[in-house]
Amino acid sequence: MRSVGRRLVGVPRGHDRDEPDEDTGDRERSVVHCVRHDEHRYELTVRDAVGMIACPDIEVVVAPKIPPAHFEYLLARSRTVPRTDSQQGSTAPGTAVWDLVASWFVSAVEQALRKGILSDYEERSDFLPLPRGSLRPLETAQAFYRGKVSFACEYEEFGNDSALNRVLRAAAVRVGREPYFDATLRARAHRAATRFGDVSELRSDDVRVAIDRRLLGFRDALALARHVLSATGRTAEQGAARAWTFLLRTPEAVEAGVRNVLAGGLTETDVKKGRIPLTGGKLTLNPDLVFGDTAVGDVKYRVVRKPDWRRGDLYQVTAFATGGRVPHAALVAFGDGVATLPDVHIGDIAVRGFLWNASFDVEPEQAARTLVEEVRHWLHEADSEWSGRRDSNPRPSPWQGDALPTEPRPQRRSG
Repeated sequence: MRSVGRRLVGVPRGHDRDEPDEDTGDRERSVVHCVRHDEHRYELTVRDAVGMIACPDIEVVVAPKIPPAHFEYLLARSRTVPRTDSQQGSTAPGTAVWDLVASWFVSAVEQALRKGILSDYEERSDFLPLPRGSLRPLETAQAFYRGKVSFACEYEEFGNDSALNRVLRAAAVRVGREPYFDATLRARAHRAATRFGDVSELRSDDVRVAIDRRLLGFRDALALARHVLSATGRTAEQGAARAWTFLLRTPEAVEAGVRNVLAGGLTETDVKKGRIPLTGGKLTLNPDLVFGDTAVGDVKYRVVRKPDWRRGDLYQVTAFATGGRVPHAALVAFGDGVATLPDVHIGDIAVRGFLWNASFDVEPEQAARTLVEEVRHWLHEADSEWSGRRDSNPRPSPWQGDALPTEPRPQRRSG
């Protein structure tokens, strides 16, 4: 478990690799921490991640803290790429982490192609000038009476244009063409597809190709290719489908998902991630949400069960608003039986809390629409209040960073 945690560790965007983690200090970097309490009992902690960890004698499934439907909805609207490892296990099939399956497939097909493209005999049926293989007498006679001197034959051709290669090539082409996959992953898939050379297009019955002893090295690549072509992903639940160890950092995925939901719904407002350096040091202010030049906000992947603020969250969004020189700040978190947080004023800064309704009986689409409408109404009030003060005392915006796309991420279509 410890070695898997070290292999899967990564540095979130915006963090300095030389800067010690706030929670772990100078300890060895790992997303998995094991503490032995006695001979038969260990304490296992997976920090800020969900997924599946497979070891020779145990599989650990780390589920999200919010209902899976809501987490998968936000994950589909983020561009977070999971970290994977070579240890294999099993999970349940699903449609949420299609990016993960695509990443597994590209890695598997690259490994298989290191041994070269596998040539095989392919059954063909055609009219030939000379007999070859099995002759089809009736079709040959019909062609003769139509004035065509040729032989209808069924024969085998040895080459690269086999059903296996057509499936792998088609899956690689699909990954390379999907716009919401990571650019690096698409480039790898495109390079893999070009390795198949003159392999033809996918045929209707190719996906049913059977694996024999000669094709065992392509078993994983073929299984994942079928899932890519059927738009099947994986979920963080136990099941019988083959899977590789993977962990997905939740803070970045949820933050990007919420930001893209708001950016897609608030088309009249520029919603982006902000960054402003502080003088006198290397620290920066990095709010998850900057709403034009009106307000700032932050996203917390936490379930709020009491209608009260955490002091640290309040201080953080207030610092963001102070650094951005705007009088309005917001916090977006997840509610479980709590509708909202009370409005708070700190000096001239008004802070409002928004809770994504993450109840099991609420559809994610409805929760997203409600959040967008609540934030739109709040921004309208904030902009009306702030416009007069802003016009009388104009200041350049201190935030750095590019605006995110205002259109939501394209939806997957199966088939």
